[in-house]
Amino acid sequence: MGTTNASVRENTRWLRRLAPLGLVRYLDGVAIHGYYDIGCSPSHPPERFATDSDPAAAANALPASMRELRRAMAQYLKPGARLFATETGISYDIGTSYGADYPTQNVLFAHGAIVARTHLILLGEGTDVSFVFYSSATPDAPPGYGLFFDIANAKGSYGASHISPKPAAMAIAAMTRIVDGTTTLGYLNDAPAGVYGYAFQRQNGGKIVTAIWTHNNAVWNASSGFSETYVVPYSLQVDGNGTSGKVTVLDAMGNAATMPYSNGRIALTLSESPIYVVSTNASAIKSHLTTPAGYVAR
Repeated sequence: MGTTNASVRENTRWLRRLAPLGLVRYLDGVAIHGYYDIGCSPSHPPERFATDSDPAAAANALPASMRELRRAMAQYLKPGARLFATETGISYDIGTSYGADYPTQNVLFAHGAIVARTHLILLGEGTDVSFVFYSSATPDAPPGYGLFFDIANAKGSYGASHISPKPAAMAIAAMTRIVDGTTTLGYLNDAPAGVYGYAFQRQNGGKIVTAIWTHNNAVWNASSGFSETYVVPYSLQVDGNGTSGKVTVLDAMGNAATMPYSNGRIALTLSESPIYVVSTNASAIKSHLTTPAGYVAR
């Protein structure tokens, strides 16, 4: 597998350059690092460029970068070639450092939301396996990599044994429990700008898990804060038109609630933290989805 470059788009560039020279004869699949920005951090979320009016800038958003990569894979590799994201981590902002007042609770909230959203995008856009970097706080600059605090070393270390979970650890634990073992059905293709959603299906034609959230650059920055209160309404198709019933909705930490729907749709309130809607009617939602290019469910 290869080419395992540091950013998603760099992998696409290398494939396009080396595939015509014969590299793909030796590739059974593609391995990448899932980094998408100069500093993948609370201030640089994966959707930062998604709503940019400049197409060249919008192409740098993680969803667009992944679609570009999947198209290149479909062009150059054998059908159904696997895609592994072997490392993707989220740090705190460039220029920050650990201290008595940093990271703040707001930074930790944002960090957890970005870690979960990044890996949901990678998986939803057709990555078969995605690995989180790192287990606990590392001594790198900028700080923040890792799902756990190193409580023995104030600046972090590699291979720490005395650790305490960040909010990101709980968010990833919940996400893993909810979507692990599923295959992606693709992204919501009729969601309005600023709404992001991916549907996954459990094995053997099982239940549908739709991960969904919103992002707005205007309420998401280090100077004024990463908004924990910004919300938008959204109606998600979960069943056939004219039907009513109930589905399970889980928050970013995995807390479950039973919520009603009518006329096949559930009214949701979306925030910057992903939620998960578990439903049973796959055909009802598939017409609202676009499957990643060349993706083969296993």
